[in-house]
Amino acid sequence: MTQAFASIPDEKARYKQLMFLASRLPAMDPKLAVPENRVRGCLSTVHISATTVETEDGRKVVRFTGDSDGLLTKGLVALLIRGLSGNTADEIDNIVPDFIKAAGIAQTLTPGRNNGFLNMLAMMKVKARQASNNAAAETIEQADPVLDEVRSALGKLKPTSITSTNDGLLVVADCFEGLPDALRHQLIGAVLGDIAAKITLLSITAASPSEI
Repeated sequence: MTQAFASIPDEKARYKQLMFLASRLPAMDPKLAVPENRVRGCLSTVHISATTVETEDGRKVVRFTGDSDGLLTKGLVALLIRGLSGNTADEIDNIVPDFIKAAGIAQTLTPGRNNGFLNMLAMMKVKARQASNNAAAETIEQADPVLDEVRSALGKLKPTSITSTNDGLLVVADCFEGLPDALRHQLIGAVLGDIAAKITLLSITAASPSEI
């Protein structure tokens, strides 16, 4: 992507290419145009959403969708979507914003749009990580047939919440308040009983409401 834009001879041609990308950007589902998907710090209204898909070789890659009410900004959204979709969250997180100068894009944009472009990139990194973490949590729930049994047993602790994390469960309960980790896990072990032997690969983190 960087090399392709850097090879465009002048700013006018780069501008036209951005307009072309805007015209080819697939429509975003209006249901995704919600506040949590809006990019802050842009001159135009921009929304970006991310999901993950598993490739044939087992990699979890991110797919983006987005839109803007400004034509030039929409071209910038399309450019980032083309460049970042199909990469893992880690690969996206490692991208440095210097490419905007190397590609010659910075020279085409006003300072305000440059800042907006960087805000879009930052938002896409956040969205990629969230999508990746959500996919991992869903995999844990689907892969562990005794998860409902575990949740039911943990209910004896009267938790305020039990949520999936990237590698297991987070249990929040008043009974953990002021207790060291060792005693918290003794409580968890006591309520799980024989179930504990079935979930050796599932991590359970204990926290009190004041720690969340």
